[in-house]
Amino acid sequence: MRDLLCIALCLMPLAWGQGNPIVVPRGADLSKAVAEAPAGSVLRLEAAEYRLARGLEINKPLTLQGEGRDKTRIRSDAPNFVLSINVRGRFNAIGISFEHFGSRIANVVVVGGGEAVFEKSRFQGGKLELESGQGGDGIWVRGRARATLRSSEFLNNELHGVDVSEEAQVWLQGSVVRGNRDAGVAFYDEARGEVRGNTIEGNNAHGIYVAGQARPLIEGNTLRANRLWGIYVEATANPTLKQNSFSGNRRGNLQFLGQPFTPSPRPGADLTSILARAPEGSTVTLAAGEYVLPRGLEVANSVTLVGQGREQTRLVSSAGGFVLRYVGRGKLSVRNLSIVYRGQAASDVVQVRRGELELSSITVRGGRTSRQEAGLGVGIFVSGSSKLTLRSGQVSQNQLRGIEAAGEAQLVLEQATLEANESAGLLLYGQSQGVLKDVVLRANKGSGLEADENARVSAANLTARDNQGSGLLISGQAEFEMENSLLEANSEGGLLALGQANIHLRSNQIRTNQGAGMVFRSKTSGTLTGNTVEGQSLQGIVLMGESNLLLESNTVRENGRGGLWYLERAGGEARQNLLEKNSPSGILLSQWAQPVLSENRLLDHPEYGLVYTDEAGGSANDNTIERSGMYGIALLGRSKPTLEKNTVRNSNMAGLVYLEQSSGSARANILEANQTHGIVVDHRASPLLEANQILRNALCGIVVRSLSEAVLQGNILAENGLHGLEVQDRARVRLEGNQITANKGAAVRISRFAQAELGSNTFSGNAAEVQRE
Repeated sequence: MRDLLCIALCLMPLAWGQGNPIVVPRGADLSKAVAEAPAGSVLRLEAAEYRLARGLEINKPLTLQGEGRDKTRIRSDAPNFVLSINVRGRFNAIGISFEHFGSRIANVVVVGGGEAVFEKSRFQGGKLELESGQGGDGIWVRGRARATLRSSEFLNNELHGVDVSEEAQVWLQGSVVRGNRDAGVAFYDEARGEVRGNTIEGNNAHGIYVAGQARPLIEGNTLRANRLWGIYVEATANPTLKQNSFSGNRRGNLQFLGQPFTPSPRPGADLTSILARAPEGSTVTLAAGEYVLPRGLEVANSVTLVGQGREQTRLVSSAGGFVLRYVGRGKLSVRNLSIVYRGQAASDVVQVRRGELELSSITVRGGRTSRQEAGLGVGIFVSGSSKLTLRSGQVSQNQLRGIEAAGEAQLVLEQATLEANESAGLLLYGQSQGVLKDVVLRANKGSGLEADENARVSAANLTARDNQGSGLLISGQAEFEMENSLLEANSEGGLLALGQANIHLRSNQIRTNQGAGMVFRSKTSGTLTGNTVEGQSLQGIVLMGESNLLLESNTVRENGRGGLWYLERAGGEARQNLLEKNSPSGILLSQWAQPVLSENRLLDHPEYGLVYTDEAGGSANDNTIERSGMYGIALLGRSKPTLEKNTVRNSNMAGLVYLEQSSGSARANILEANQTHGIVVDHRASPLLEANQILRNALCGIVVRSLSEAVLQGNILAENGLHGLEVQDRARVRLEGNQITANKGAAVRISRFAQAELGSNTFSGNAAEVQRE
């Protein structure tokens, strides 16, 4: 799983230090107090003026807490700065006014490293030297520093109220920026950040100035009465502007330099600039050709991008990171084109970080990974609470997944093909959700689809074919529903479910997979209804661990290593299923499995229709088992099931056999026309046989032999080809209330060393009643 980076400092509460605050009283030396305070301390300042002879340098995590910006003031006439912050960690300040006075050149606050959070503070009095351009800012954030400025004031500085440069990031929220002699807020170089919900007014130049390659989000601000433009953007900059209000700015509200918005750009156009300037809801139509992007195309507008067809229009980049990324809060629609990555650096092709991306008639390919950037390499990566809608698209040839959904992302995929990706075709995890219809997952080197953690997926008419992993891999606590779909010819099986996954499958075809058709492990649960499972190289269906599912009305046929297996402590119920021609057996229960088997039909299996081994148990009721190559039902090991009202016919050997140390009860079953005996009890087995009908079997109705023991109560043994009951070797039986009639041999034949306790039974029409050696 990739680590998800979500920087949202502007929404984070201040993290005050631990322990009791250190009170710095009125008149105390603030510089000394800061120097002596341990890292992480909270210094509480009184309602007073703290004057500094020289600028105060902060080089450790610290919190300064005042009593309000109108009461607690830190003032200095020193050159360069009043306060300078360069920390490993975070500096916090709340309720303080930072002020510079006098004629020396200075910024009020400089943040040169680490992270700074200011709340309910004031910055005023920055002094500018015109010749050198030094000083003059209320706050200057530079380098790679980060600053959160919330509910604060930036007033009457000789340059900018807020100045962000180099690679710094600033989150400015709910503040007032007023009366500064240049732009109120300025972003330079590659600065980024967010400016939200502020009032920026009465500044002597622009309200907000964006230059260099700066890319801030500017949203929901009020810009009024600035002397020049409300917002001024240089040609190379690429801010995202949303829902700002303008009034009374003398030159105008908004000025972009460079390429203006055009609805029909041609190859070679600066799409980044064009889309940044596109009005909300507009459509940009791309001509046929290849649009080579010098860097990833990041879009925040709600616009529509239309090409001339997947083979005619291509967005291409080799810059790394991404080719197309959507970060807006609305919807970006893209259709009729291809998005391709061709570089050597690690890169996803498409990323959806926010809002909704709608793709139709689209091709996405070429994601590339590396050891250093192991999380990159996905065709389409969807994260956070964003949404992807993909219709009639192809996502292929990516070095990781075709599509990956994390967090609370939502996917809607229709008539999409995800193929030939180096890992899974589709991966969902976190709390992501997917709705899939007519989706093809084909020839991926991992599984066709993987769902993990708390993902939820609903699929209809899905095809997962020829994947080198499983067709589907569902794990964690994921929930998966699928109907009318096909899992075919996957190298590691049709479906593998792990963990506490909850699976519901209806009317699907699972066939010819190189492994089992479906495997359920751990504590998986769910229902399988009306599915056809046929032609796997291994088993049709396997339940393991503590899995517990309802299997109803499924057809399981011609699988190479068995139809249905219950292993370990698997349970649940199999009801009204058809199992036929699986090799070697229809249903196998092993270890401690104890499912309920009811009303199933098990036909034409080369060895056993139903076999219990080890200590398996549970019950088998009202099942029909016909034409088994050896035994209809076989019990081995210490298995101890309850067999009731089953019909076992036309087995090539015995209908029911108890072997080894098996036991349990067989009640009201019909064992008819089997080619040797109706029931065989052998080795040390010890069943209770009660109210069964053992009819017309080729040899004996029941044979009890070796050291086994059996209790026969209320059974009918009739018209068998040899004896009704034969007790061999040193076996022991007790008979009570049985009807043994019309058998061609004796009613009961007892060998020399065998023991038979004959109670009140009915013998009639046999060649002999009781025959002893």
